[in-house]
Amino acid sequence: MEIMLEDEDKPGMKPPRTTKVMVVLAVFAVVLSWISCYAIPNALVAADVLKPFGSHEADPRPRWMITGFIVIFAVLGLFGMLLGWMSRRQLRKIDSTADAEDKPSVIDAI
Repeated sequence: MEIMLEDEDKPGMKPPRTTKVMVVLAVFAVVLSWISCYAIPNALVAADVLKPFGSHEADPRPRWMITGFIVIFAVLGLFGMLLGWMSRRQLRKIDSTADAEDKPSVIDAI
């Protein structure tokens, strides 16, 4: 039995490079951390929900942004690793099923 893979009809397509994926994840993490650490607090200060950050106190937003970036990037990386592990596991299971179909079973011999 011959199994046709979906990517065989598209020989010019290459899988995405790890560095490109990491750069996209890093940019997404920076944007999301900026929105959550600068844009939202500024909007809350403008709406008088938060008090403005004083000039004599240290502004906590840069620390929030760095922490947010690290957390978001780590969570996305771990999620990607989990999806890759699940994909490899499923492919191994599919391969073992395909190999089992190629071999005659004891029941077929009777």
